[in-house]
Amino acid sequence: MEGEKKLTRNRGEWSEIWAVLKILAEGRISTLSVSNGVISKTGSSVLVHALRTGRSGMVIDYVLERDELGRPSQLSIRKADTGATLVPPVPYPVVREDFNVFDDALTTAAENAKGTFSVAGADELFEKYRFGSGKSPSDLKQDCELSLIALDGRREEMRGFSIKSYTGGSPTLFNASQGAAFRYRLAGQTVQEAKRRVDGIQKKSVKSWVVARVNALHELHAFTADVKAEHPVFAKNLSLLDTNMAGVIGHLLRIGRSSAVNSGSLKEALELLVREDPLGLGSVFAKTYYGFRVRHFLRAAALGMTPATPWDGNEDAEGGMLVVSADRELYCLLAGKSEFERYLVETTYFDTPSTSRLPGYAEIEEDSEGVVYFRLHLQIRERDPFRWTY
Repeated sequence: MEGEKKLTRNRGEWSEIWAVLKILAEGRISTLSVSNGVISKTGSSVLVHALRTGRSGMVIDYVLERDELGRPSQLSIRKADTGATLVPPVPYPVVREDFNVFDDALTTAAENAKGTFSVAGADELFEKYRFGSGKSPSDLKQDCELSLIALDGRREEMRGFSIKSYTGGSPTLFNASQGAAFRYRLAGQTVQEAKRRVDGIQKKSVKSWVVARVNALHELHAFTADVKAEHPVFAKNLSLLDTNMAGVIGHLLRIGRSSAVNSGSLKEALELLVREDPLGLGSVFAKTYYGFRVRHFLRAAALGMTPATPWDGNEDAEGGMLVVSADRELYCLLAGKSEFERYLVETTYFDTPSTSRLPGYAEIEEDSEGVVYFRLHLQIRERDPFRWTY
């Protein structure tokens, strides 16, 4: 392959393929537990029978065949739909050695790397294990599916898992795109002053210019209760969760991008949303309603829903999350619904996306009917659960 262009990926992308290969090499994953929104290491692990992923352009099953004592003996690589073998089985010691070599090469390549970088031997490794580009398809929310082995030795059905890597910083729970925009209708009597103030807050002169613009509109009481998801697919996806979900998440984002919350904290934004009660639910019902809807949205975002792909209401990655820590250790987070939702509320925050690819972000515009509105795009990140203090 001399002279060919090498594969380059960022730290998070390399960590995802590292996690897949580590599972194949070890056949087990250390586990995490969740209590009161805080995760902790259990000291235990779960056994893996098979891993399914679509990184090669086809859906492939990697089956860890085990001996009579339950130890991995070889790895079979098969087409998921037919069960046809794609390559001769790889002896388990070879898989282990391939992982160790890749692990060392990744450590060396990542030491002083910035942005995207290549890893020695990765191209040959990807070809050998049919990893394709190494990336999950953009329309596939779960990064892989796992068939785990229960305590009684029974092989469980495939369950979807998302992979969250903290080796390259805070990963996204919900990634900003043109499809993730919210429109906020502005009060007519404040429009001219709002335009003047917002235009006066330049992107180059104010470090936190988005927060400054949102603050200016709040000070003018320019925001109305009228907020909607701009993209029709995103709007329909939100409506599957609740008819008022676009309003709930839109107002939550508006509050979260103001200086009223610390570092974009979603938890703090939710507390202020309850107090503000933009839907006029009343103090008795507001806490329950907003809390329930926001938790449901976070779970859906983590386990299935994206802004521009039609969603059927199923949470694809129902198994949980695989977590790659900043020091590159792999864990499996298995949690009940309520604990998982609380964990997400505790660890997520609003972030400012790259504005170069999002025309109209944090700008005041007027539509064809003369309605003046302000636009924000939703981006939510997850703080490192091993370092974040609650």
